[in-house]
Amino acid sequence: GNKWLYKYYPSNSQYQVVITKDSSGADNDRFIFINGQNVPSYKIDSLHQVYQYSNAIYPNGQVILGPEYLLYKLSAAAGDSFYTMNQSFIVKVSTFSQNIFGKLVAVKDYTRFSSSYGYVFGESTIAEGFGLIYANGAGEEGFLIGCVINGVSYGVPLAVKKEIENIPSTITL
Repeated sequence: GNKWLYKYYPSNSQYQVVITKDSSGADNDRFIFINGQNVPSYKIDSLHQVYQYSNAIYPNGQVILGPEYLLYKLSAAAGDSFYTMNQSFIVKVSTFSQNIFGKLVAVKDYTRFSSSYGYVFGESTIAEGFGLIYANGAGEEGFLIGCVINGVSYGVPLAVKKEIENIPSTITL
C-alpha cells in the first residue's frame, strides 16, 4: 500500500505510516487500516470528512476500536471553521499552493484552537495528492520527508519489503 515517512522534532524520531487495507461501509464510507492493525484508524465519509478513531493499543499488541472524532473536512474552503472533539476545539481552515517534492499542489492548513481559551492547540497541513505533510502539537513538529503513493516515490527513499515465498532449503548450481 501507500506509505509515508515523517520526521519529528525536537525528538529527531521517524515514524512510518503504511496503508495495509481499506474497505467500504454503509453510505459509501471508506475505512483506512494502517500499519497492520485489525481495526480502522480513519474513516472518510461521503461528504469528504475525515474521522480518526481513538483506538486503544495494549502492550500485547491488541488494538481495540475507539470512538471517532472529526479530524478534517476535505471540502472546506478558506475561512471555514468547524468544531471537533466534543466541541473542545474549533478548527479554522486556510488554503494556499505549495511546492511538495517538485510539484506545485493545493494545500489546506487546519489550525485547532481551544474552544474555551482560544489558544492554538495544534496544526495539520494536507497537500493534494500527498496527504498529511505537516503536524504539530504536544511539543513536537512532524514533517513529511518521503512517501510512496501509487507506486511513485517522492523525497527520502523508503525501504520496500518484498515477501519471498517457497524459499528452497538448498540451492544447487
